[in-house]
Amino acid sequence: MAHWNCEIGTSCPDIIGKPLAQAVQSNEAVEVNIFIEDRFFSFLLVPIVADKYVNVYGRDITERKESERVLKESEERYKQLVENATDIIYRTDSKGNFVYANPVAVRILQMEEREVTKMHFTMVIRRDWRLKATIFYRNQLKEGLPLTYFEFPITDCKGNEIWLGQNVKVLRSGSEISGFLAVARDITKRKRMEESLQEAKNKAEESLYFKEQFLANMSHEIRTPMNGILGLSKLLSSAELSDKHRRYLDSIRTSANNLLVIINDILDLSKIEAGKLEMETIGFRIDDLVNSSVSGVEYLAADKDLLIVTEIDSFLQSKIVLGDPVRLNQILSNLMSNAIKFSEEGEVEISCQLVSETTDVIKIRFSISDTGIGIPHDRISAIFESFKQVDSSITRKYGGTGLGLPICKLLVGLLDSTIEVESVEGEGTTFYFDIDFRKGEIGDLPEDD
Repeated sequence: MAHWNCEIGTSCPDIIGKPLAQAVQSNEAVEVNIFIEDRFFSFLLVPIVADKYVNVYGRDITERKESERVLKESEERYKQLVENATDIIYRTDSKGNFVYANPVAVRILQMEEREVTKMHFTMVIRRDWRLKATIFYRNQLKEGLPLTYFEFPITDCKGNEIWLGQNVKVLRSGSEISGFLAVARDITKRKRMEESLQEAKNKAEESLYFKEQFLANMSHEIRTPMNGILGLSKLLSSAELSDKHRRYLDSIRTSANNLLVIINDILDLSKIEAGKLEMETIGFRIDDLVNSSVSGVEYLAADKDLLIVTEIDSFLQSKIVLGDPVRLNQILSNLMSNAIKFSEEGEVEISCQLVSETTDVIKIRFSISDTGIGIPHDRISAIFESFKQVDSSITRKYGGTGLGLPICKLLVGLLDSTIEVESVEGEGTTFYFDIDFRKGEIGDLPEDD
């Protein structure tokens, strides 16, 4: 610190001449900040009238002034940021009373700032949410969490509801909690959309429930007379009938069986879409299942003089795996029936080959090929859509509901795989999929196996 003793009435540094005269005139100490050659100085002028002197104390305060300037600029930038922010920013004291609310908060509440800062924060929250909000803030205090997200509805002065999503930070002064700082955003549109989606979801679930009930009731109502028709047809077939009447009887039985297949397909599709079809995990032999699936459709192939060729990897002969044999049989039977339906001559081949093997798991590829009409390349994706055929002429000529392949695709998906298609129009089609099975042992087979 610089120090001069200036005799009153004699020369002193010109730079402090005026403050010096003020100090002498008032007989009181005077402090003055002066800029000298790019530096800031603070001078304290202390007059000693009795001795006709003025003590001058000078200090270089350039660093302090620079710090003050930087701090002021930072505060100004922060103020501009807060004042011009698009989000709501507010602060409360330790009791939850508003201390500050930025212009966005004031505009959304449609109140004057002085009105807002007289309120407790819970007063703007929708009445039925006030207790929940209070508990939330108390937990903030209790847990001392640094930052927490919270959503709640507020009501402006006109009674309009606005949803806010906000991050809340606990403010501290030393070890004491001094209040909260919150940055909130208007999420009303998002909440309205969520409410609309939830309402649509509820309606869809309700519709699905009634659909399931309807299908279950209709299934029962249709199955009962259909089983009666099939039973009577079987009894009638043992009687002596003319060739003409026997052909009529065979047509009745075929039509009844076709109707039962359609009913089963619709029910299976409904269960899968509703997520209510549960997959089993039991032991079975791969070759037994494939041969059983072939036996179930041999009569269809025989009616059209088609040959069914079975090719099973020698490694898989008598191999026991864990899975759902019923659903796997359903997939294979559907694909083979489909292949037979769309083939007029030639053969249908079912292949079962080992793809890979680990200590616990084997991957098997199932493929069904035919020599039928094939599928146009641009129509392959459509065959897996419910109630769709390649074109309307297919439905007229070959019949069917268009549910077989969609069901196969969904069932294969439930087995954590995907079904693939390769087809040449006019030459034939191949469907194939890979399934991972856990290896089984003889003890995993059902007792009646």
